[in-house]
Amino acid sequence: MESELGRLLVFSKAPVAGEVKTRLIPALGAEGAAQLHEELLTICLEKVSAANDVTIELWCAPDTDHAYFQSQNIPLYKQEGNNLGEKMAYALESALKRCKQTILLGTDSPALSLKTLMSGLESLRSGYDAVIVPAEDGGYVAIGMREVDRTVFESVEWGSDQVYAQTVARFEQLGWRWKALDMCWDIDRPEELVRYENWKEVSGKR
Repeated sequence: MESELGRLLVFSKAPVAGEVKTRLIPALGAEGAAQLHEELLTICLEKVSAANDVTIELWCAPDTDHAYFQSQNIPLYKQEGNNLGEKMAYALESALKRCKQTILLGTDSPALSLKTLMSGLESLRSGYDAVIVPAEDGGYVAIGMREVDRTVFESVEWGSDQVYAQTVARFEQLGWRWKALDMCWDIDRPEELVRYENWKEVSGKR
């Protein structure tokens, strides 16, 4: 579609107790952690669905069969690969066959704004090779590009505080023109639950 600004790829596991938000199970229990995961996914999908001239794709793990995924009126795709890096690279490569620029995002950062994501797509359209939204913990919550080089996703210490630094070092090695968007926080640890509750209070998500 020529008028399409790009695509937003939402990456998510199925909300199955014991399989998601495992670091929060001590605080919430397996069912509570799964409920939080589903809540964050819902917030994310509601947010991105408000975008104009953008197609939303939901990339699912372990497959697209879960009832929650099937209830969504958007294109569903199965994540493919042996690790997170391979899965992200595959999804971006796949989407870029359907559009000229795309951003992949997780669901753990409810405060990530649609304005930031749209700014990222505009930056890609204007000529940047990549955009990235850094997370306060040293990771990132979204990454976008116009073409994929798999070295960006290889030998990255996923889950560590080095993910962002290692990723932008790859951008530099490739000679890419890249842009960091506004830093965001995400929800991975029990201490971040209070921040999330405060965010819900302020944003009216209760």
